Amino acid sequence: MRYKKNMKEFILVLAVLCLALSVAKNIRVIEELRVHIEQNKEEIHQAGIVIAEIENKNSLTLSDAK
Repeated sequence: MRYKKNMKEFILVLAVLCLALSVAKNIRVIEELRVHIEQNKEEIHQAGIVIAEIENKNSLTLSDAK
């Protein structure tokens, strides 16, 4: 009887440990994803600036051609 109780407690502790490790891993992954999101935002912003400059140059060359 006591063996069964100890085994149940061991399994419960093992399950809690596995869940805690899983949560820690998920937190690390979420932080990495946040970094990637910020990098993507910066890249999109820079691409928007480049596109605006290209459009500005194109509009200037079109007005010069007329």
